[in-house]
Amino acid sequence: MPKIEKPGIIVPGKEPVAYLCPTRRGIEGLLDKARSASKGERFVLLLRGDRELQNRILPAFLNSYVRYREGSMKSATLQIELMLFIAGTLNIGRAISECGARDGVKLLVVASDDKALERFLKGSGIRDAKRLGLKMGYTDFHPALR
Repeated sequence: MPKIEKPGIIVPGKEPVAYLCPTRRGIEGLLDKARSASKGERFVLLLRGDRELQNRILPAFLNSYVRYREGSMKSATLQIELMLFIAGTLNIGRAISECGARDGVKLLVVASDDKALERFLKGSGIRDAKRLGLKMGYTDFHPALR
């Protein structure tokens, strides 16, 4: 079971990164690129850039990663499991409609780590992205990690 070892380390060796990007068009090509950059525990997830969704990233990451490690995920991939936790639903269609990336809105790029993000950003055409400082409180942790 992953443990909190020190402040800033949520799951040893696993610190998600997130970038807020300007309004985008042609989201389908970026979604394909995110799929190809995702393998196993490494993933890239594209979401709407809402502040509310930004605040849910870390608690959702922690809970989805614990489910992944326990083998109790409700979905087939870690990034879809993360989206379900961010949306607060077990319905994939509802999660996509509530927080999925769309043309013409700010884009939130969430990656499992810097390597996955670099793989995605190569050739994506995304510039002027702002890295977000991800934080969470003790009450957001999965009960098994308290």
